[in-house]
Amino acid sequence: MASSSQRPAKSTRRAQFVLADSIIDNSDSDSNFSDVNLMDFDISDGSSDDDASVVGPRDDGGDAISNDGVWTVIRNLTNDKCPNVNDFTSPIGPVFVPPEATAVDYFERFFAPTEQGGVSLWEHLVIETNKYKEYYTRNKQVLKQHSKVHKWKDVTEEQMKAFIGTILNMGINRKKTIESYWDSTNWSQIVPPFKETFTQDTFKLILRFFHVSDSDQEPEKGTPEYDQLYKFRPVLEHLNKAWQKEFNLGHVLSIDESIVGFKGRHPLVNYIRIKKHHQWGPKEYNLCDSATGYCSQTMYHTKGMTKGVSGQPFSVCEALMEPHINKNHHLIVDNYYTSVDLCEKFLTKGTYVTGTVRAGRVKLPNEMKVKMKNKGEILASRKGNLLAVSWVDRKQVRLLSTCSTANMVEKEVFNGTRKVPQVVVDYNSGMGGVDQSDQMTDQYSGEFRTVKLWKKVVLHLIDRTATNAYTCYKANPNIVGKKMDHHRFLIQLVEGLIGDYREPRKHVGRPSCSPVARKTARHFLEVIPDGKRKKCTVCAKPRGQGYKGSRIGTWCKDCGVGLCKGACFNSYHT
Repeated sequence: MASSSQRPAKSTRRAQFVLADSIIDNSDSDSNFSDVNLMDFDISDGSSDDDASVVGPRDDGGDAISNDGVWTVIRNLTNDKCPNVNDFTSPIGPVFVPPEATAVDYFERFFAPTEQGGVSLWEHLVIETNKYKEYYTRNKQVLKQHSKVHKWKDVTEEQMKAFIGTILNMGINRKKTIESYWDSTNWSQIVPPFKETFTQDTFKLILRFFHVSDSDQEPEKGTPEYDQLYKFRPVLEHLNKAWQKEFNLGHVLSIDESIVGFKGRHPLVNYIRIKKHHQWGPKEYNLCDSATGYCSQTMYHTKGMTKGVSGQPFSVCEALMEPHINKNHHLIVDNYYTSVDLCEKFLTKGTYVTGTVRAGRVKLPNEMKVKMKNKGEILASRKGNLLAVSWVDRKQVRLLSTCSTANMVEKEVFNGTRKVPQVVVDYNSGMGGVDQSDQMTDQYSGEFRTVKLWKKVVLHLIDRTATNAYTCYKANPNIVGKKMDHHRFLIQLVEGLIGDYREPRKHVGRPSCSPVARKTARHFLEVIPDGKRKKCTVCAKPRGQGYKGSRIGTWCKDCGVGLCKGACFNSYHT
């Protein structure tokens, strides 16, 4: 029996068995890894100078020669280079860059007409809101006598701006319910701007009839023309065009999913466990600038979404990136989207891709499926521009890239520095664009409960538009002096949208009956017509002082006040 000193180390034996299993299980793959003799591999224990154990065919020198159609193992990580990477030369930043402009000026750019001769989003909201009120009353057979719908007056553009400004203000001053913004019971919780701009009834009435699509033209469910996004598609299409028009995206972009919080029953509702802010609701795919967090395009996931030959994640990336191809952008995506097909096909369209990838994706090299546990271990392969890296940090991570390298570079960490692959640095530095946009949007999002999913989506899109307006302001290079923070920018935006609008109020008080006439003229106690009731002006206590008194059915017609029969009537007139 061989002595223990003649046996290979445990880590070496483990890696050999893993590699052998990988070769056997994947013998039908298009990789050339299965043609390599197992004895030609040099497997270290992770104690090399680069803090990484590199697995590859043993050779005395020279880099692996990459054939564009075949995966080749990279033996020398230090000399790894990515061929044919073109420079990004497109302009970057906001289109609207005046030295002096208010928050409303930036926001209004997104609501302006996107086409010659088109209507602004403000006009569209006013038209559809008033149209829906007509649709509602036309299809409602009977309105109750005291329904607040009878108080409706057509919305104007000035009123619509004040309404949207009030909703944005709710994101700055968050309360539990809509009614609490108008509650005056506790003086410490009163927010005067809400009461001064709208009465509670008027605000809730506008919110009730707020609409962005024509209900008369809505296709019926079950027909070929049925569209799950019909209720909010006009706003979605308008803002996608406006967002794209007002900002030139930078070199590095990212695509990721977000959830608009909604727990009601609806075909658009999805569940994503790893999301922290919301886990239930419609899922949107966002394309954002990685440096600023500016959201340029968004689309929503629908049941039965059209899938291309390369799968639905590929189709999402293709749709979002369509306006930005052939500009040498660098797209960062996570393992939901990354595939060999995505990297190769986008490379032909002048777009580079870097992203984490799942081990089960097709066309990956066999060495990418090897399970590794020792921290710092790395496997790398290249096929032309396409790089595949499997690296162990806290856990094993696999990446694909068409513009990065597997070189080990110094990276600062909390307790010093460590060496990581360049492709990992590129991924981490560019993947946060969507998260940055989500954090800024959710920080001041006026979220309140509603059973209408499309209203949640529309108000969310308006919140994201306000975030984009702030991003344009921050990226404006012509502003002199200190720039406002996000909170101050939104306050200025709210004040600019509401402006001088104040809802006309009825003068509440007693009719013009002089004190002398009240006590000397003849008065009669009568029944209030139409079955209405009033509080007794004598015995009912003022609001906020506990007991408010019961409502009665008698009044003095000349004085216009409710009065109880007997003592209250006599006391009031003497």
